[in-house]
Amino acid sequence: MRTIISIVRRQQQHLREECARMKRMDVFELRGSRSLVASAVSIALGSTFVPAALAAEPAELPRISVKDTEMPSGTEISSPKMTAAPVDTPQTISVIPQEVFNLQGAQNLTETLRNTPGITFTAGENGFSTGLSNFGLRGFDASGSIFIDGVRDSGNYNRDVFNVEQVEVAKGPAADNGRGGPGGYVNLVTKTPQADDFQRSTLSYGFDRYDSDDRVRATFDGNYSLRDGTALRVNALWQDGGVAGRDVAERNSWGIAPSLAFGLGSPTRVVLAYQHLDQSDLPDWGIPAAALEDTFRHDPNLDADSLRERFYGLASDFDDVKSDAVLARIEHDFSPAVTLSNQIRWSQTERDAVYTVPFSYDAATQTVVTQTQAYARENSTLANLTNLSAAFVTGTLQHNLAVGLELTREKSDALRFGTVSNPGTGAPIGIFDPDPHRAEGPVMTPSQSSAVKIETVAAYVYDTVEFNERWQVTGGVRLQR
Repeated sequence: MRTIISIVRRQQQHLREECARMKRMDVFELRGSRSLVASAVSIALGSTFVPAALAAEPAELPRISVKDTEMPSGTEISSPKMTAAPVDTPQTISVIPQEVFNLQGAQNLTETLRNTPGITFTAGENGFSTGLSNFGLRGFDASGSIFIDGVRDSGNYNRDVFNVEQVEVAKGPAADNGRGGPGGYVNLVTKTPQADDFQRSTLSYGFDRYDSDDRVRATFDGNYSLRDGTALRVNALWQDGGVAGRDVAERNSWGIAPSLAFGLGSPTRVVLAYQHLDQSDLPDWGIPAAALEDTFRHDPNLDADSLRERFYGLASDFDDVKSDAVLARIEHDFSPAVTLSNQIRWSQTERDAVYTVPFSYDAATQTVVTQTQAYARENSTLANLTNLSAAFVTGTLQHNLAVGLELTREKSDALRFGTVSNPGTGAPIGIFDPDPHRAEGPVMTPSQSSAVKIETVAAYVYDTVEFNERWQVTGGVRLQR
């Protein structure tokens, strides 16, 4: 045995010496050393025939444990009209849960929608702010296809997500909610009481190297179980400060959203909810388009980055929004397969704004013409949604049926104003040194008024028929007037 060990050790030592010498050889020496390589290989092979008793004990490595938390997939759709899971629905539907946009620090609908492809954001026109509510789905304008808890939310304003459980995005033509654009629609699902107690709060503070005011935002989400089946949930928001990267502009808001639920975990459930949101902004309409590449009449001598800190509006501009909403929902399970629900929702949004916009640029004098405009609109919606969902079998076919009736009344009252060019001095302002305190906001007098009322009555039947585990058909009919 000792002789074998000695031979093996000499072979291993010889192999190490040959390998070291081969590392020092250049390419030409290596080509003439085939016999040496063969010898080294034979030694290596020979060294493998070592008795098992001589094998080294395996090293015991420390145990490593890796734990992770699965990100919520967000595949549950809130609408009772859905008769199949999104994966089995012939339509692209994305669900963005609050866990996702809260981790990202998203504050409004626009920031939340950046989580899904197929959406484009545009600059505002005709009083439609600066892109906070202007977006398109698959190339079509969708700013008028926004729903809250399945009810159309009319009006163009900044929608905060402090009281939103999840955001659902349906892409492509869809008639399940009535009229809408061919690009799809967006539905915001508000928070309602849960069975478990919890309290969550956030506090954020932001600043930047520009001259914008520091930003502070605080939110609170508390759920309290009062007794068996009864729970109270309170959401609150407070925000104050400027707009990141922009001087003078401000974004201030506060909101409160209490809700009460009865019968949680029982066949009959009732939810009552209220939300109030108050926004007081100093609107920002950006920099002149002449500084942006690939725009009409772009001036290559202008650098957009150098104009980033310039504010071309007036310090007296404002954009005020007051929004209120009341919801009452009742659900009853006749059996595990049959559920009847009825929801009533009323909402009202008032928006008043006066804003000054950089209009046209004169390269010869390096001045900008500004225009002061005004916006005033009140939108209200009252809707009653009744739905019956049933799952049953006819012969060998499995059905998931949704039958419902909708009654909706929408009203919109608006005032149209003229424009005031170059408020204050009446002369254009320098593009490099605009003064937000150059003038007080002019008195805007309405020149026209409009009032629109839309009353809708709709009935629908949707069904998913499952033939087997691989084949199913989804279809439906909606009648509306």
